[in-house]
Amino acid sequence: MRKRLQTTVSPETYEIIEKYKEEYGSVSSFIEEAINYFVKRGGDQKTLDNRDEMLIKLIRELDLTACSKDQYRYLVLGDKEKAVNESLMEIAMEYISNKPMDELTLVEFLEALKKAWEAVNRVDYIKYEVGEDGKIVRWLCYHSMKSTVVSEFLYNHINYIFQKYFEKDWDHKETLTPNGFSITFKLKRNKDLIY
Repeated sequence: MRKRLQTTVSPETYEIIEKYKEEYGSVSSFIEEAINYFVKRGGDQKTLDNRDEMLIKLIRELDLTACSKDQYRYLVLGDKEKAVNESLMEIAMEYISNKPMDELTLVEFLEALKKAWEAVNRVDYIKYEVGEDGKIVRWLCYHSMKSTVVSEFLYNHINYIFQKYFEKDWDHKETLTPNGFSITFKLKRNKDLIY
């Protein structure tokens, strides 16, 4: 049963309501949608502060990328292997997927990785496709850094996780170019579908 609400609002709020009420069908529909949006965004939790907003602007407007301080340190020291193997990728994947790494399927891992790399502007384009029978997964990743070394570094992140968690059930073949890389994952014979 709907409840009646009678209140007053500021002139600015009233203008906003007037602007959107037709789009939402009525004042009450617009207010309900605004409240749903507020709750989904965390309600009364703290919103982005100035540093958060600056970080987002720097990444998006200046085409920066982000990495952990440890990874950055290893890169500066020239130790690409440690930069990959001791990165926070596993923790990030668990955080994004809300599952432990050893419970993630290959496709869940790739989806979490796609979200992470897009969020930190690591690459320009990512797409993955799962074959009809689920026994083949294709990953395509482009970046604008024009270096096979960069492609190899990015691929090595996936390969490190792949070897640790998925190699027993999947084979894979990678192709590296200066603008990105692709990987075809194939379910090993005599394995049940596990994605």
